[in-house]
Amino acid sequence: MTNKKKFISPGNIEGKLERKENLFLALIRKYPGISRQICAKKMGVSTFNISRLASALIDKGIVTEGESNLAENSCGRPSTPLFLNPEYQYFGGIDIEASQWRFVIIDFAGNLIHSWNSSFSECDSRNDYIEQLTGLLQKAITAAGEKWIKVEALGIGAPGFVDHETGIVENYEILPEFKRIPLLDICSLASGKPSFITHNIFNLATHALWKKDGAEKQVIIHAAIRSGISVAFNINGNVYYGSKRHAGEIGLSMINGRILQETAGLSALKRLLPDVEAGFWHGDPRSINNAFRRRSVRNIINQSMDDIALSLANAAAFLDNDEIIVYSTLFLKENIIWETLRKSFEKYREIQKLSPIKFTCGIDSEFFAAIGAALYALDHQYLRTTSDVGIPKT
Repeated sequence: MTNKKKFISPGNIEGKLERKENLFLALIRKYPGISRQICAKKMGVSTFNISRLASALIDKGIVTEGESNLAENSCGRPSTPLFLNPEYQYFGGIDIEASQWRFVIIDFAGNLIHSWNSSFSECDSRNDYIEQLTGLLQKAITAAGEKWIKVEALGIGAPGFVDHETGIVENYEILPEFKRIPLLDICSLASGKPSFITHNIFNLATHALWKKDGAEKQVIIHAAIRSGISVAFNINGNVYYGSKRHAGEIGLSMINGRILQETAGLSALKRLLPDVEAGFWHGDPRSINNAFRRRSVRNIINQSMDDIALSLANAAAFLDNDEIIVYSTLFLKENIIWETLRKSFEKYREIQKLSPIKFTCGIDSEFFAAIGAALYALDHQYLRTTSDVGIPKT
């Protein structure tokens, strides 16, 4: 009897090759200067296959090589660091909140090369918001000039409650008329580019996975004190979205019978403090110091920071995280408002009888969410996420 060999389908070879290429690019983007050997180990393939892939991408102008190096007291062939060609493609990112609209362009290596922002005005109707969103994107594209031509895809950071399947913002509780806004369609039509949408708070966590050393091995809470108050979580290399992608709405939590963002979010604080200088809301030390000379201002800020600190202390006690990073235009640099928040947080950790954890100010973070949106678009355009690019232990 003749033995017949069983036919084994090679499957979607083109898809497998694309997946391998995308993971390879993601590794280089996360770790500029990575070697072929480490890429091969992480991807579970031979160095020969990685060398062939690297050569093909170098020929296409996507990947570049640095100078070979051989570590002291080591033997064997020197490793050649690999980098992405930053000029290969660009990606755009949008970040929307109740009072600000931000736009960025990043290069293929994830570096910020252009930023543009504008005030976002409260409107009397849904149609007015749609017109404003379209107009702002068109102005941003014009301001970007020739850089926009190279943009491959657009990431959108949505406020409020967004349906990720349709790209519609169902509700943004801070702006009463901001309902049923087809944000994904608005941006897709105005830009003419492939577009991807998520809640803007998750883009801060995406930004950290790309930019913060060791973030893929840590549990980090990202807290944004903006028009509302939200948190996002990096959990060992993944952005945690929740089952309905609504995780992180800490601003809707109750503190002493009050909804947190209605007393401590920037929209609420601007109503409570109508007479402070404009620079106060952008963390200007002189404006903040002037405002703090007034007892009424100090009392309001102290109470709001105390409420936020209590909420974050409770979240940290539950999550058992490594670090909390707090972002706000109130403290783009460390200042008296930041110190008030930090001391309140430490006070509640002591009351809880929990050990101190790292509590970090998000320095110069105004455009981080927009950059994260652009990285989100890059990720989705290349079908991989940064959670796949952790370096193995050696």
